[in-house]
Amino acid sequence: MKARTGWLPTVGGAAGIGLFLGAAEVVLRGSPAFEPPALAPRGAAFAGLVQAGAGLVFAGFCVVLGRLLLRRAPPGGLAWAAAGVAPLLAVGVRGAQRLLDAPVLSAPGLALTGGLGLLGLLAVAALARPAARLRARVGGAAVLGWLALGVAAVVGAPRRPAGRVADPVKNVVFVSVDSVRADDWRAYVEAGASPELRALLGTMRRFEEARTTWSHSLPSHASLLTGLWPARHGARVRHGAGGSVLGSPVRPEVPTLAERLRRAGLQTAAFVDNAWLGPPYGLERGFSTHANGVVLDRLGLLGPRLGLELGSTGAIAAYALGRLPGAPHATVQRALDWWGHRDPTRSAFLFVHFIEMHVPHDPPAAARARWARGPYADWSGSRLSAAVEAGELSAADPAVRAQFHALARASLEPVDRALVALFRGLEAAGGLDEALVVLVSDHGDDLYERAGTYGHAGVYEGVSRVVFAVRAPGLAPGRDARPVSLVDPAPTALAFLGLDAADLDGLDLLGPLPAERPLFTEGHDQGRRAGLPDHRAVVRGRWKLVATAASDGGLRESALYDLASDPEERRDLAAARPEVAAALRQRLEAYAAPLQAEPDDRLIGAEGLAPSVRAGLEALGYVEPAER
Repeated sequence: MKARTGWLPTVGGAAGIGLFLGAAEVVLRGSPAFEPPALAPRGAAFAGLVQAGAGLVFAGFCVVLGRLLLRRAPPGGLAWAAAGVAPLLAVGVRGAQRLLDAPVLSAPGLALTGGLGLLGLLAVAALARPAARLRARVGGAAVLGWLALGVAAVVGAPRRPAGRVADPVKNVVFVSVDSVRADDWRAYVEAGASPELRALLGTMRRFEEARTTWSHSLPSHASLLTGLWPARHGARVRHGAGGSVLGSPVRPEVPTLAERLRRAGLQTAAFVDNAWLGPPYGLERGFSTHANGVVLDRLGLLGPRLGLELGSTGAIAAYALGRLPGAPHATVQRALDWWGHRDPTRSAFLFVHFIEMHVPHDPPAAARARWARGPYADWSGSRLSAAVEAGELSAADPAVRAQFHALARASLEPVDRALVALFRGLEAAGGLDEALVVLVSDHGDDLYERAGTYGHAGVYEGVSRVVFAVRAPGLAPGRDARPVSLVDPAPTALAFLGLDAADLDGLDLLGPLPAERPLFTEGHDQGRRAGLPDHRAVVRGRWKLVATAASDGGLRESALYDLASDPEERRDLAAARPEVAAALRQRLEAYAAPLQAEPDDRLIGAEGLAPSVRAGLEALGYVEPAER
């Protein structure tokens, strides 16, 4: 019988198999693979329709691709070929990834996606060309094979033993918000935060003397995810030719928290929005799933996006709906999808990062209107900083300074919504009742106050003091004035799970904490202006020593500040209190001693970055745009 050549079989075949795939995924997994909160679906029927629509789009995409590659093939033959292979390919990718427990951005994950994609394309070509009898046999075998792989992967994935943290199930959730000053966060929470965010923070211990380890996302997050000072974990930043920022990865011999927890049997996943927080810098190590939104948004192709994100047909719906006005936060959606489909009988470690607060602060006009006052109330951060850089405005003008802070606080509104949506979804899916939850910022920002830049430069209070809140069973909520650092969450998580953390620099936040301890911070010139050196600082109690760094890793001149009487760090008391300055300098020299032998050959230049990573860093202003 002659094959039909119209497009109706194409659409019909795609819709039929898409509907079957959606219903099967809902039933086999026990819950929808993608459930957008903006649409608030209630029931498997609606979730099945969402999956069916995703399958239809995916199959149609492959049909069109197949017709372009095989121009002489009849569209009717391609209909069942593409419609049968493509949706099942999506489930197969996700399922096989789960079977292998391979990180999506690892070599096995990429090889898996590419290999299955090639196999699917070959199946489409085979189904489109041969005689009817052979086509029926090959087509039937391909469809049944993909279906068997998908079903086996969804319902038959092996349960890995949880090791020493099997009973009871204890989960760990780290949430990092980029570039949030502690003072602007406090002002926002007190004056404008949503009731839901205030309620969330009301359940947490809020540490008000918290400090970062570095004024940059890469080293500070490396401390968060290793429990080590930058002098030990090795992730650092330098300035290269042309104004670009160069980074060195976490030392290969240094285990990350995710690696430690994965070895202990935990499920691990990271969903981040910063190109510094993944390959080639080592912060993806140990995460079975690692999705970087900044990198994914620059891939540009639907196929690689599906393979690298979640490998599910629901990712298509997420991609489409995520571009609509008022759509749910893409990173929140990825995290909730993973959390909702983790194995609830095993402990899990989830790390989520948001970058909405990165400079410049250009919030919507409605948010500005709620926060800004004075003569510059209508100015955005981009416009205001450009005027300061051009010498048209002075950052010392109280009205200008007030506007910078107002813009930073207004920019917290989308962060507020994202945090509420994340924790509301996590709590709805279960697993937070007995969990350790850590909410931090990686550093603050200098608003032309001390370092003379608009961004995270230097080691002064606006940059070094960060948001830091913790929730755990038995930990009473409220304010806490004891000093803490970004090196503390990792050992806290290990101790919470009953694992050894003796080799780390941080302390267990759920145990006894000293009223005073030396905390170290490093910082570089974010503005990359000639002549501005890197700085290092140590804080102990009310005293803070700030020193400039020499090219050999040592220290040059230093200044001493009394933070109790001089919080803006304007009066150098080194001459008046030489014994305090000498004691703190001795501590800082001991901290910096390993840096004097630190080679620069570990730095990765812009030319050594993958194009998608480089594009993500260009968008943040760290790498000079490449010539096109």
